[in-house]
Parts: sequence; C-alpha cells; structure tokens
Amino acid sequence: MNDDEFEAETDRILDDLYKWEANARADAEAILAAFPTIDLLDSIDESPTERYELAYIFMRAHEVIKDKANIYSIIELVEIVRSSSAAAWAALRHEPHRKAREFVIAEWGRHRQEYSGNKSAFARDYVKRVWNELGVTVTEKQLREVWLRDTPLAGKPAGEPAAGE
Repeated sequence: MNDDEFEAETDRILDDLYKWEANARADAEAILAAFPTIDLLDSIDESPTERYELAYIFMRAHEVIKDKANIYSIIELVEIVRSSSAAAWAALRHEPHRKAREFVIAEWGRHRQEYSGNKSAFARDYVKRVWNELGVTVTEKQLREVWLRDTPLAGKPAGEPAAGE
C-alpha cells in the first residue's frame, strides 16, 4: 500500500467514524425498535404461523444490527437502556404507593358523604386499611393532605408557635 492509498483509506475510515457519530442516537433507537417487546414474545404461541412471525422478527433485528451497529451507536444504546432502566426501577419501586393512592382516592370518592367530608376521620380509618390490605405505610397527614388534596393543613404552619402559646 503506497502513501496515496493509505491516505485515501484513512480518509474513508474517518468519514465513516464522523457519519457514525452523527447518527449514533438514531442508529441506537433503530436497533432498539427492531427487537420485540416482552409482551409480544409472551403472546406468541407455538403455532407454525406465529413461529414464522417470530423468526422474521429476529431476522429483521439481525439485519438492522448489521446495518446500524457501530461503536458510537452501541455506546448510545447502553445510555438509552441505562436511563430507561433507572426509570423502570423507580416506577417499580413506587408501584405499591401509586396503587395505594389510587385505592384511597377511589374510596374517598365513594365514601365522602359517609364521612361528611371529614378527611381526618377518613384518614384515621384508611391508614390502617391501606396497611392491612396493601402493605403500604402512609401517615394520616400524608393521606389527608397529599393524597387527598384541597384540605386544610394539619397542625401549625412551619415556624409558628402552637395554639395557646
């Protein structure tokens, strides 16, 4: 290989690297989109038609990877997976509280009249029920003031003396 050929090959490689770097995010997203979701995989049974569909999905994923995978797209792919997995872990960790909050809001809508709009009495009863039925710890104050908005604050505002002082 003479100097001109070497220089031409170096320029071609550098052009490829610049192109890869510029398209890294789009390439990484294309790679992710090519893979089937867990829901799709769970829904496929053992019929020949669905096995052919699955084979096509993986064949297509292989083609996309062959076309789009490079060092920059792989780095970007790792970043996408890492950031989305952090969000997934957070959602998973907060899931019991979200379900408990939805339960309390639904119950308040059904039983508001029975409690005459008294969120404190409702909170006293439902703190125990949320723990017993859903295994979630919540304070009366949080249930009343955060989960059931539009209620007067419990206790005194921060920095003010208690009543009678």
